[in-house]
Amino acid sequence: MTTANDIILGKLREIERDRSIRVILAVESGSRMWGFASPDSDYDVRFVYVREDTSVYRKFDHFGVPYNDTIQHMSEDRLYDFSGWDLPKFLRYLVGMNLTVVEWSTSPVVYIDEGVHEAVAAYVRGNTAFRLLVPAHRGMLLSEKACGLENVKRAMYAARSLLALRVLHVRGEMPRDFTWQTLIARAGLTDDERSFFERLHGLKVNSAEKSSAVPPDVKVYLEEEREKYRKMELPSARGLVITAEEKSALDAIWAKFTFDGCVL
Repeated sequence: MTTANDIILGKLREIERDRSIRVILAVESGSRMWGFASPDSDYDVRFVYVREDTSVYRKFDHFGVPYNDTIQHMSEDRLYDFSGWDLPKFLRYLVGMNLTVVEWSTSPVVYIDEGVHEAVAAYVRGNTAFRLLVPAHRGMLLSEKACGLENVKRAMYAARSLLALRVLHVRGEMPRDFTWQTLIARAGLTDDERSFFERLHGLKVNSAEKSSAVPPDVKVYLEEEREKYRKMELPSARGLVITAEEKSALDAIWAKFTFDGCVL
């Protein structure tokens, strides 16, 4: 019997052959990584690759030369969504503690790993500038486009960012990963708050995500919490930078997979 894992690995190997690349890291993102997939949830596969011809990196011009650094593929049944970034793009976003890349780096669902996952996860978890993630999650929480409350799926996105802010901002900690289980455990919730989140989680994983309504009391709770962050003035993240030691970990990844001493 062909499994989802078989399909994902097969497609990644096909992409490697067709694009003359090597996938060095592939993980699950989205609801299946976060821990609240619904029966109708798709697979969000995110991967990092290097080109077989690494000499192309010597010619790379950040500003002048058009450079295709992204690969995307959606299966015909729309169940498998693949998105890959070339190594330079991935590392540039990782240096800036980009929210999306941080979550890829700590995903517990790993399909391919050529010695990258442990290094980037350690970089993220030990990063001295993790507070850069606070305004990103606040922006997500307050965005109606990203985190509305009109159905259970959208409400879960709001709840996830709210939990992340509890850990990152209120408790001042960097979580091991951004899965639902980790955030619930680290957010310092009261029993009543935990009940709200658990009810919402139960609805998400047991029903069609876009058609399920949010319970009125859960919706009121989330709206009240969002309003607190709307009015809250967060400390500035200006001046937060990675240390030389932290950057050296990313330099080592670059050197390992490009082989020719190029400078990122």
